[in-house]
Amino acid sequence: MCQAGIISVRSDLPLGSVLEPVCVRGSSPSISVTIRLFKDKANGNWWLDYGQNIIRFWPASRFKQSYATNVEWGGEVYSANMPSPQMGNGYFPSKKPLDDAIIFNITTIDEKYKIDEWVNNTETFSDNSRGYKVIEDLHSEFPVGHIIYFGGPGNI
Repeated sequence: MCQAGIISVRSDLPLGSVLEPVCVRGSSPSISVTIRLFKDKANGNWWLDYGQNIIRFWPASRFKQSYATNVEWGGEVYSANMPSPQMGNGYFPSKKPLDDAIIFNITTIDEKYKIDEWVNNTETFSDNSRGYKVIEDLHSEFPVGHIIYFGGPGNI
């Protein structure tokens, strides 16, 4: 139980760990996993679900209001030694879902539990565009809704 109030319910997936499985561009089939953050209607706790496994939660008592007004998600790469590591599959995104590292089917649910499948009030950000890129596609031709493509070779 850390200061931020997040409570782990699974010790085999610690914060900051590499998420498995990992696929390699051009040599493995595509792999996807569902990640959800949701509010429990019964007790108001906010749960973090990874691949159908509840792994953490924030108690309702940690929040002053009963709904979120802002949602952020993202990723980070880090190495104690230079150069910086790759992100995603190590390539800059090409807007091809079967080749790129992507986040897709992005949805939110409002305080009345109404689903917004397009989540169109978004921003993308990369603090180093020489080694990493992020591309957003709100109206993709692919049947997976809102897509964020990300990746890069690092080495900066």
